[in-house]
Parts: sequence; C-alpha cells; structure tokens
Amino acid sequence: MQLTAILKKTKQFFIRLSIIGFFALLLDLIYLDSRVKNAFSHQAWDIPAKVFARPLAFYLGQELQLEDLLQELRLLGYRKRLKAVKAGEFERYQQTLIIHTRPFSFWDGKQSSLLLQLTLRNNKIVSLIDFSSKKSVNFLRLEPLQLGNLLINPAAIEQDRQLIQLRQLPADFLSALLVTEDRNFYQHWGISIKSIIRAF
Repeated sequence: MQLTAILKKTKQFFIRLSIIGFFALLLDLIYLDSRVKNAFSHQAWDIPAKVFARPLAFYLGQELQLEDLLQELRLLGYRKRLKAVKAGEFERYQQTLIIHTRPFSFWDGKQSSLLLQLTLRNNKIVSLIDFSSKKSVNFLRLEPLQLGNLLINPAAIEQDRQLIQLRQLPADFLSALLVTEDRNFYQHWGISIKSIIRAF
C-alpha cells in the first residue's frame, strides 16, 4: 500500500515536472523567436527602384539623325565591331547600322535580343530588317538608359542588390553553396539538427 502511494506521488511529480518543462520550453522558444526577428529586422534590405530614361524606339519613316543614334548607342555601352556577334555590339556601313540589341523587359512585355539592320536616308528610317531572318520589322526599342536607383531606406545607400531567379545562377555557384552550407541538403527533410548544433 505504501509502495503504491509512493509510485503515485512519483508519477504525479513527473507529470507536473513535464508540464512545467513544456511551458518553460515554450517560453524559451517565444523568447528566441523574438530575438531572431529583432536581429534580422535590422538587417532587412529594400529592393531599389530603378529609374530609366525613355527608350529609343525605331519605326519606318521615323525622323532620326545618325549622330543622335550613335550617341544613344554610346550611352548604352554598345561597342562598334567589324562583326556584331554579341548583344551590345553594332556594325556601321555609312548610313546603315547592324545593331545586336540586348533583351529587356518592358512594361508591356519582354523584348528578345535581335540582330537589327537599320538604314537611314535624309535623316529618316527607310529600312528596318531582322538581319538573321531577313524579315521586315515594324517596331523595335533599344533598352532604356538606367539613370539611377531610388532607395527607400537611406541606410542601404551602399547596397545595389537585385532579385534574380534560381535558374539564373551558375550551376557551379549552387554546388559550391551546398558544399559550404549544407552537404546533405537533398537528404534531410528541411531542417538539419546537426548543422544547427554545429552553428552554435
């Protein structure tokens, strides 16, 4: 009888201890969560809004002086080459230019890179041809000149960050990141207890 009473009291003691331990752990997790949120809130960064000039558009019959076009190409960093094989290069033959345009996402959709043959006569565009397919082009824009960035957070003025998609990263960079940070990234279920302990 006495042994049963002792076992009952011991059981009640461990139940109470487990409840106290559970609430202590819960409070500790809440405290740690607030510490982590507070630490990361000071390191948050804003995505800068990019400010662009108006894009130079091409269409048949447009009035355009050759010097203005060459100046625009220089401002955009286009390089004159004997053969424009890469985006950002152009060739010149008197009043005819072959421009390898860069791809750009405009407000109304993405424009792919194109090898454009543009001919001027009397300061007007008289011919716009896709040099690769030899088909006529009705309308095309050069990517606009970036004038600067607008940063909401003054403390982030030294930063110039860009959001990119995972597929835009080189495969070697991803491999190096996985080797450095978590070799077993594809083997565990999302959280590596071993790596968390190692970090402490």
